Amino acid sequence: MNLAFSSLLLTAALVPGIAFLNTYYAGKFPRALVGLTPLTELALYFLWALPIDAMAIRVFGGPLEGWTLELTASLLGFGERSAGQAALIEALRGDGWWNLLTRYAAVMFTAVLAGTLARRVVWATRLDIFFPMLRIRAEWYYVLQGRMSGIPRRVIPEADVLVQHPDGSRLYAGIVAGFEPTPDGNLKELSLVAAQRHKPDADAPGDFVDIPGDRFAIMGSTIHSINMRYFRLVPPDDTRQKIAWYLRGIYRSLVFEEP
Repeated sequence: MNLAFSSLLLTAALVPGIAFLNTYYAGKFPRALVGLTPLTELALYFLWALPIDAMAIRVFGGPLEGWTLELTASLLGFGERSAGQAALIEALRGDGWWNLLTRYAAVMFTAVLAGTLARRVVWATRLDIFFPMLRIRAEWYYVLQGRMSGIPRRVIPEADVLVQHPDGSRLYAGIVAGFEPTPDGNLKELSLVAAQRHKPDADAPGDFVDIPGDRFAIMGSTIHSINMRYFRLVPPDDTRQKIAWYLRGIYRSLVFEEP
């Protein structure tokens, strides 16, 4: 087996792991906030590609049924050229390109679906809060949503944001509606709804005036500090309604990725 074909085969085996990882680190787990080093990312590609490829061989079989560890080692250059390499080429040729492409497309679809489901399950069950290996790097990401241990699932996060202006500091308040990270994992922009501004000439810190508009955006580079308050949504008193209320919250977290 020539080097080009060997590299192509190994790359094709690695791509499902790449698809899984990139699908998992999307949506509510922004890739910019994960903090993976290139070496760690490459290791994770191999880590996830192995079970996906093993499942594909188990389910689809075909020309890959005779795949062995010895064959893998020889393809990676850690062993001598084995008779299995020539047999693999003949099996791939005999199976036909259409069958190969159809099966490979099914494997890729499965990898993308598995990555999506894994992300949603971790998000809905909040496993990332309790397991450091699933937790993303940026702590502000959890604080702004109230997604922390000891804080109920369904809360309204309200922020007091102290912003630096050329003519001095200004204080804004509002309900956190969204945010965007920078490529290096910092806060790029914070969006508030029902936003208010503290009157500069007010004596009491609680004197605020409403800011007209549906959404108020604050650039992250201007933020000096943020103070958070979490208002818990109270469930119904009736037991059945309370259970339905909690289940509905889990459902919305799983399907819509709500905090």
